[in-house]
Amino acid sequence: MIQAEPVFLMSLFKPLLVALVVIGWSWIASRFDKDAAFFYLQRYWWNLGQICCAIVGVAMMLWTPIFVIGLFVGMAIMFGGLSVYAYYRNTQVPEPDQWTFSLDFFTQKIERIQHTQAQKHATITLLAQDESRLDVPSGDEENTKAHAALEQILDFALPRGADQINLLVNPEKATMNVCIDGVKYPQGHLDPPIAMALIDYLKTVADLDLEDRRKKQVGMVKFDAGELGLHTLDLETSGSTRELSMSCQVDVSRRAQLPITHLGLLETQKQSLQKLTQETGKVVLVATPPQLGMTTVLYSLMQEHDPYTSSVVTLEDDVLFELEGVSHHLIEEHAREEKINDRLAAILRSDPDVLLVSRFVNAKTATMVAKSANETRFYIGVRENDTFTALRHWVNDVGDPRLAAQAIGAIIACRLIRKLCHTCRTPFQPNQTELKKLNLPADQTNNWFRSSGQVMVKDKAQPCPACMGLGYQGRTAVFEVMVLNQQARQFIGANDYNRLRSHLRKNKLLWLQEAALARVIDGTTDIKEIKRALGAQNPKRARTRSKSEQKKDRTKEGTS
Repeated sequence: MIQAEPVFLMSLFKPLLVALVVIGWSWIASRFDKDAAFFYLQRYWWNLGQICCAIVGVAMMLWTPIFVIGLFVGMAIMFGGLSVYAYYRNTQVPEPDQWTFSLDFFTQKIERIQHTQAQKHATITLLAQDESRLDVPSGDEENTKAHAALEQILDFALPRGADQINLLVNPEKATMNVCIDGVKYPQGHLDPPIAMALIDYLKTVADLDLEDRRKKQVGMVKFDAGELGLHTLDLETSGSTRELSMSCQVDVSRRAQLPITHLGLLETQKQSLQKLTQETGKVVLVATPPQLGMTTVLYSLMQEHDPYTSSVVTLEDDVLFELEGVSHHLIEEHAREEKINDRLAAILRSDPDVLLVSRFVNAKTATMVAKSANETRFYIGVRENDTFTALRHWVNDVGDPRLAAQAIGAIIACRLIRKLCHTCRTPFQPNQTELKKLNLPADQTNNWFRSSGQVMVKDKAQPCPACMGLGYQGRTAVFEVMVLNQQARQFIGANDYNRLRSHLRKNKLLWLQEAALARVIDGTTDIKEIKRALGAQNPKRARTRSKSEQKKDRTKEGTS
């Protein structure tokens, strides 16, 4: 006995082991205390008994000459008292509440802890169709890995303002990219089984058919991203015998509810369009290549009209989102051209004030629109690069240049461009050679800006916290706005496009490239982004394409 105490005190391992036993006992005893209070099981006396057992047990650990024996005897006393309480409470509570100490009991306990922790630490919580919150899968649940993959994707995509997430899966590999402000950022590879589980997971939440993997299916998933708020994913899935793809549009409705004046128009362009939207009738064409802002511009123009004082109607391939007071009509997938034109004719018989048509079906559609343009304002999308190409497209489809000229009111071409991050953009002075190539005056004295993606922290370059190293943050648009007066229509009716071009330039029409350069000069974006957004397309070349090229484009447009 005299030698046991100093030996115990000289050891680091033994007191640590005793402390762990006491901590474990305290954790269990505290829960037993709450259980006794819940079931009214003489909580005071049981707590007193447990404390006495603990005192005796610790004393045995400290004063038994052989430490190992004292440890086991002390643990038997301390945990024996807990076992007595467990046996007693099982005789006093209803059978469903009784404890069963088996492997399943401990497994279920661990699963409950994992489930609680998963809900607490989840960055993404999906919502059911009735907008109730779905439990985050955990442990060995079927969708645990799929949800973890979804969180990883969205944790990257949401803070950077992503527009779209694309996933392609085949038996060998799964590739994924996140589209941010129109630019795709590859996200590496997922294991094909996890990628397939992720697609099925989202399809289940969107209430889509899991068995049908080949047919195109569309749906929507809402989710809560905590501090980043509520968001939506508009899903589109389709497949073949070899692969399955999923495209997720992020917050489509928010991006499409912008007033036309907030889309990046220059001041003179805003004034022209404001006058146009106050007039009655005429056709307004919106020309862009695919995925470059057509739908956003069409919806923004349509929202300039009050649906409660005017009859506003749409005929579109996909209803981007339901606008209050607007009558939306959907073009069924694989519908025949004749059926679509019949739908359009039926809508026109109701004399709408404003009609949005997502695309021309064929020449008959254009003729029908032109003959109704005196009383109805049409907003129509065409997949062309600039205003003059879209104008020729329109005149050729209508067939009668005079009828086409009298019906057309304006043509708007646009491109979406990324805006420079104002936190990390860097100024520079353009050289004269570059200015000359862009037809700008050589005495340009204003600094331009270029993307950086980095900031200096203690003389070290670090990724910019605002744009997360991308160099760009958000998007705007640049426009080529051709508003036509009566004299311009006379030139169109006479097929005199050279005089039309001269007339429009006298009226200060800015080509798309010029409007884009204005955004470089004012620091909104940089020349690299303008070259990317306008691509290899040369506006002058686009305006002089051959008739055979235009015919090919119209064929693609009619079959798209």
